[in-house]
Amino acid sequence: MQHRKLAPLLLPLLLLQIFATIQPLNAKERGQISLGSNGGYKNLVIAVDRSWPEDPQLVEKIKSAVTEFSKQLSIATKPMFNNSASLHIAHVYILVPKTWTNNLTQIDSQSTWQTFDNSDIRLGRSPQQPHYTYHSESCGFPGDFTVFDTNHTLSTDPYLLSKQMLSEFGQLRWGLRSERNGEGGPHAYFEGGKLVPAICTKSIKGIFRHNETQAPCKVDSDTSTVEPSCRFYPDAMQEVEASLLGTTEVQSVDQFCDHWDSPVPELQHNKRAPVPLNACNGHGARDLMRKSKSGDFNTPPKAMEKQPAVQFTVVQPLPYRRLTLIIDISSSMRGDPLNKIKVGVDKFVRDLAEDGIECALVTFNHYTQLVKPLTFFNATQVRDAFAKDVKELRAGGLTAIGDALALGMRVLGVDPARPSPEVPGYMLLLTDGQENRYQNYTLLQAAAVLRNTSIIVDTVTFGPQADKRLSQLSEDTNGYSFFCKFENSTNDFIEQLSDTVRKRVEATQMPIEVFSSQLDASSFSVPVKIDKSVGKDTSFMLTTYRASDINSTDLKVRSPNGTVYDKNSPQYSKDPVLGTVTIKVSGVAETGEWRATDGRSTALQSSWSSAQVRNSRIALTVTSKASSSEEEPIVLDGSLSANVSVHLNRSTSINVVASLFRGFRRITGAKIVAKIESESSTDVVLELHDDGVFPDLEAGDGVYSAQVPLKSISKVQEYNVRLISDSPVSRVTSAGKFYVKSIDQGDLQNLPPSPVSDLKAEVHLPTKTLRLWWTAVGDEQSQGTAARYIIKSSDNDTLLEEDFHLADNVSAAVTPLVAGSIQSVNVSADQLASYNSTFYLAVMAVSSRGAKSELSNLVATQLKLPDNIDNIDGSLTSPMPSTSTLAPEIYTTKSGGPVGPLQSCWISGLLLGLISWKLVLLCVR
Repeated sequence: MQHRKLAPLLLPLLLLQIFATIQPLNAKERGQISLGSNGGYKNLVIAVDRSWPEDPQLVEKIKSAVTEFSKQLSIATKPMFNNSASLHIAHVYILVPKTWTNNLTQIDSQSTWQTFDNSDIRLGRSPQQPHYTYHSESCGFPGDFTVFDTNHTLSTDPYLLSKQMLSEFGQLRWGLRSERNGEGGPHAYFEGGKLVPAICTKSIKGIFRHNETQAPCKVDSDTSTVEPSCRFYPDAMQEVEASLLGTTEVQSVDQFCDHWDSPVPELQHNKRAPVPLNACNGHGARDLMRKSKSGDFNTPPKAMEKQPAVQFTVVQPLPYRRLTLIIDISSSMRGDPLNKIKVGVDKFVRDLAEDGIECALVTFNHYTQLVKPLTFFNATQVRDAFAKDVKELRAGGLTAIGDALALGMRVLGVDPARPSPEVPGYMLLLTDGQENRYQNYTLLQAAAVLRNTSIIVDTVTFGPQADKRLSQLSEDTNGYSFFCKFENSTNDFIEQLSDTVRKRVEATQMPIEVFSSQLDASSFSVPVKIDKSVGKDTSFMLTTYRASDINSTDLKVRSPNGTVYDKNSPQYSKDPVLGTVTIKVSGVAETGEWRATDGRSTALQSSWSSAQVRNSRIALTVTSKASSSEEEPIVLDGSLSANVSVHLNRSTSINVVASLFRGFRRITGAKIVAKIESESSTDVVLELHDDGVFPDLEAGDGVYSAQVPLKSISKVQEYNVRLISDSPVSRVTSAGKFYVKSIDQGDLQNLPPSPVSDLKAEVHLPTKTLRLWWTAVGDEQSQGTAARYIIKSSDNDTLLEEDFHLADNVSAAVTPLVAGSIQSVNVSADQLASYNSTFYLAVMAVSSRGAKSELSNLVATQLKLPDNIDNIDGSLTSPMPSTSTLAPEIYTTKSGGPVGPLQSCWISGLLLGLISWKLVLLCVR
């Protein structure tokens, strides 16, 4: 890389005019929900799934529900401002599929920055739950997006739908969590010697019933456990105000719960109910709203005599995407680095980019050049010609990133001197350097202009010297940023290019990375699983870091039925200039295990010296698309909780989150790992879990999580996070990147263990025995083995939480196991005999250096049957797996009877413990 000190900036009149017209922006205001001074939310985007057929009634239903939602939002937020002001919905964009016509649906305009992948509320087929919000960060941080099942939206009364929207908006905007449990329960817990419903608030009245027969629930006489199908049905006719996060189907409910000791009893948060909101350290909804990262309640909005009507704009994407591809050809790119970009872009142009995209090519060094104007990819010959121009690029010169971005804007029809949000488009910038040259625009100036347009900028940076400011540019324009190794083959780069397409196209055009891995250059034979959701346009691509190495290697592929594809097959092609071998399978590839092997002759294999093998870097990438236009492919997606840049100390938490999707359905039981990679190595390999153990939020919901061990991040540099699914399908993708700006090594020397978050208890009444178990934590966070565990009990839950050291010691022989293992201990009930009713237990882990973890969740149990067992029914004849907590007082219903079970898709679930901040459950089959 050539470096030259930038000359002092001499602002010409043009630049003065530009910056005089650019208004200061709040961070990420464009494309993000924003709150006006009058309390009105703008830029809320509700998007209809691309596959949904045209339905004007759906648009009208959205409008009517959102209009009522705005009224409910005003009612629910008024108490937050002492009833002097409130919040409302000011403007909503409804994004409909590009296949819809203006004949049936009144479409107001083309979309600009509004896209499905950056929308806030997404309507589609959601078979698991009628509505839910995705979270990749902790309580108080905004959610990622909300999903509403389209059929549910169409069939639900607008008033009820509006309250459901408000409930989910609380999670999306303010980082709240639900006050009801989903598929696994629990639906009841122990309190005051009784079995009570797992619900907030305690003022809600109703009855327990079997969810299929409506018969009274039964209780196991040995374990005090309610049967798995027991549900709580709230009374529809009662007059209660809270809570919107738990009982939207009760008509009178129109408020969020407050603090647990609120002076208004029916607004008091039930901090002991084992529900997701209590994962937020027992805070009530209004507590979290006040502390939310949104800052919506920091300053009261202007009071308004009358709430204005919601404004709606129905927008539709362009029938095609417009993309400017911007490639760095400065001198630092000479040789292998530029070849790596050529290989990846060649794959992008020929296979990954969707049909009908309009693509341009801009290159830059100390000058910028439009190599290829916007060109429709509507024929193979067009793609081939575009790829040929990429292949002929040569490197040399300095690095004028800002000028390249300015030219990219002009290509898309945006004048940098007069930026406008009316013209949509994408830019994909590929560079390894820092800016050391400009003519008209520096990077910072170009970035300021881009923030005032609707152009989305994706960036892929190569090597340790790449400009770190590009990540912020991508974040500010709703793009994606990736980090790519230079000293490696091209598979990671192809993964990232695939991601920039997959997130923005219809299901049938999504490029799916089925396999992507470095291979043993001496000889390889690897299985590749093609599942039935993919198979069309399947391509096996062997790449080398040095193009010349392709002459010393080869590829052969065998299908599940034994068909062999090799250099003699018409599907085979070899490019000695780029250093690639490609085998494209005709039609739809067979489902099953394929095998990719070394296609060299035995003589060629034996001719390679050990030095050649050691210095050669080869990789295999397998891409495919949906096997059918009727079914969506299974897709791996993920994200990071970390900011673009982080300062590493003991309070830092970098969490990796991933899911396998088919449409909106998340797939459970998957095996997913994350690889944290720097320029020189793979620094960490993490297995992600869906077990409800920190940092995972809820067990069995199809969201897999892991915490990056801080001590494994040893350098100030960029890190890329790759995700790999091995089961039930093979997939590879990127979760993004983060940049470590600084490391407080001293602060990291005494990291405490992670807190135990899944403590459970099982009591057996006939023998008066108690078993405790939990997932073991590490000596430092989740790494290694804790030195010891402290177990304490009390019949005063507050004492356990606030003065743990004063609680009663529980004697038990605990031999700590390595983090991730199931730690189990039997406790003699004799030492707990003094408790005549419900009592609580908690655990604290201690490291080898004496650092103590935070307190675990509290688990409640008792050594007798619940006092209200007669209200439930009696006992089961055959014992069930035990739980340690179940339900408070059983309330009688008023006239009018109970409503249906709490809105959710319920399945068999048993409560294993009273949880202060984590859900604990056991599925009984």
